[in-house]
Amino acid sequence: MKSLDAPASFALAIKSGVVLMVVGQGLGGLLIREGMRQEELGPVTSPLVFGQDGILNLSHAAALHALQLLPALAWLLSFSGRTESRRTRIVGVAACGYAGLVLLSGLQALGGRAPFDPSGLGAVVLVLSASAVLAASAIALVGVIPRLSMSR
Repeated sequence: MKSLDAPASFALAIKSGVVLMVVGQGLGGLLIREGMRQEELGPVTSPLVFGQDGILNLSHAAALHALQLLPALAWLLSFSGRTESRRTRIVGVAACGYAGLVLLSGLQALGGRAPFDPSGLGAVVLVLSASAVLAASAIALVGVIPRLSMSR
């Protein structure tokens, strides 16, 4: 198997995105299995609900789209003028934050909790994970906007 021939930030974004996509496929398998189980019990209401209010579709979709979001962030950072090591760290922060969001939403759904009803620890993970993704995105945009205005 040939290694990924890309800058480190792109390689990390792609590898993290693929791992999260595989997690999303696993969550999709859980959704299918639960849908079949519920169908045996009677008519299935959409979306599939785990426990009282748990909806796994959110974490399933988020995990699948990591393969789009993380490489797009790495691409945007490539125009920012930052060093490759700094871009790689920023992508790593975003990937960890994104993984935290997927993990939290999945565990919360499987625990029967509504998507925006986290427990105390869940709220902390939500704030930290979302902040990591938003901060990485803001850093990418702040680095690119001045370069766009200079190119005019």
